[in-house]
Amino acid sequence: MLKWTVVLGAVVIAGCSSAPAPHAVLTPADRPAPALAEVASPVASELATERIVVEAATLGEGGVEGLVSALGRFVAPGTWGPEFGTALYGDGDAIVVRHSPAARDGVRTVLRAMSGSASRLIRVTTRHLDLDADLLVELESAAAAEGGVADVYDGELLRGVISGWMKQEGVSLLTAPRLTLFAGQAGSISIASQLAYIKGYEKADSGSAVAWNPVIGTLQVGSALDIAAIPNGPGSDDLLLRFELRMSRLFDVKGPFIAIRHGSDSASPMTELPRVSESRIAATVTLRPGQSILAVAAEPPSEDYRRKLLAVVIEAEWVK
Repeated sequence: MLKWTVVLGAVVIAGCSSAPAPHAVLTPADRPAPALAEVASPVASELATERIVVEAATLGEGGVEGLVSALGRFVAPGTWGPEFGTALYGDGDAIVVRHSPAARDGVRTVLRAMSGSASRLIRVTTRHLDLDADLLVELESAAAAEGGVADVYDGELLRGVISGWMKQEGVSLLTAPRLTLFAGQAGSISIASQLAYIKGYEKADSGSAVAWNPVIGTLQVGSALDIAAIPNGPGSDDLLLRFELRMSRLFDVKGPFIAIRHGSDSASPMTELPRVSESRIAATVTLRPGQSILAVAAEPPSEDYRRKLLAVVIEAEWVK
């Protein structure tokens, strides 16, 4: 798996957004019909096991195991494992699938789409924006995603709206590295800061005296974007793209840490408990060439109680 990591210091965003400059209303773009149907958690009576032989043209550098990982991301994600009574694994030149009929059909659909495409490359570019909720007035509507909002827009129009956002006070933009992935391969972009805090104490051996040494914990706050894409059908230039955006933020209202003092003495040891808010947004979307994704998730309030949003723009295309 490819992984880029950008480690940042503190990003300070001053002021509040002024009224947004006028733009044309941004309407979700027509997207191609998804090649995969959504699959729910299986019912025990529907479970059956099937062994599906994989054609050599479907295999990439990761072999059968790499293909199994891609299938788990795109077919009925989150429903594989002993707790569901399901299974997905490689067995020589085949993949063994235990799931509902819909999921087994989904596996065959992906295998057909991947035939001859495993060596195709996909270029992914993302931009992360921290902005006020009032700036989203340009969005006419957007589809709900797991944990937030995400939809597909015309890439050129979306870039124009973002250009207008960047002229507003209080908007922060970070352009993440560009990833190049094979079809079905997972990539990750992390933008994070590390913070240290006192999470406990260890008793030190110092003879007759009692001494306690602090144990320092580290906390990573920021965002991580996992992304993968496959053809949306055999030989198609459209993409079926799966992404998951995870955020971890310090809830900084009244201080980011809760201090717990051990003992009545003002010099007694003190433990710190971080105020952390975590969120996740995930979706599977289809893209035509020239289309882009806008994903929006809410961040915890800041000290001035601004309504802050994290907006991530994802652009993906086949490398010609």
